[in-house]
Amino acid sequence: MTNSDPQTHVLIAGGGIGGLALALTLDQIGVPFTVLESVRALKPLGVGINLQPNAVRELYALGIDQRDLEASVCRRANGRLSDEMARRSMPSRAA
Repeated sequence: MTNSDPQTHVLIAGGGIGGLALALTLDQIGVPFTVLESVRALKPLGVGINLQPNAVRELYALGIDQRDLEASVCRRANGRLSDEMARRSMPSRAA
């Protein structure tokens, strides 16, 4: 199966972190896909995730940039960014 195969269409089960990351990657390489999700509407669940520096680098490689990360960061009570360690390890991108 190749990108140019007209028969190629990927079904992705679940619109969670893994499913959406796969959808983004497939979109970037031109492979048609459908994301199947059991809930009618996606909404915040009030839970947090901890992204290690390697995961942040992968998000960056997917095209999620510094502004996207800053928009999604929750601040701790002391005002420090919760992803401070990951930011220090993220490669800088020329503007």
